[in-house]
Amino acid sequence: MEETNGYFYIVQLLPEDAPNIIKLGYTRSIKSRMIAYHTICSAAHVIKSWQCPARWERAATAYMAGEGCQAIGRETYRARSIEEVAARGEAFFNLSTQQKEATARKYKEAIDARRTVADMARDAEQWARGEYTPRNRADLARMKRHAAIRKN
Repeated sequence: MEETNGYFYIVQLLPEDAPNIIKLGYTRSIKSRMIAYHTICSAAHVIKSWQCPARWERAATAYMAGEGCQAIGRETYRARSIEEVAARGEAFFNLSTQQKEATARKYKEAIDARRTVADMARDAEQWARGEYTPRNRADLARMKRHAAIRKN
């Protein structure tokens, strides 16, 4: 049997102001994580959580956010439907280990592609306004290439 020393969760950050903004992630303590979230989002609450090993965090995130979610920040998504994300979570955590691995690979590629596009668009807007500070040489090279493409 797999060790389940933590929880994967869906947290709704701003239920009244932005009801479709959610956090997906893993923690060893839901209580501690919610204390941290409440320092910046006092109305945040847990929609659903599942016991699982830490190694399933990326796979669960990829599967649950693979369809109907737009990445807007680190572990933060705009969901078309929170109920749909929760249902996908139930489905994911009911899969066998082999099914989880195979299915998650498919969705991880989709999530990574969308995150890259969203990150590039945000960075390009900041670059155009002169507000972007590259984190490393790869960032700088990527932004120069993107700026050259936009000129053409």
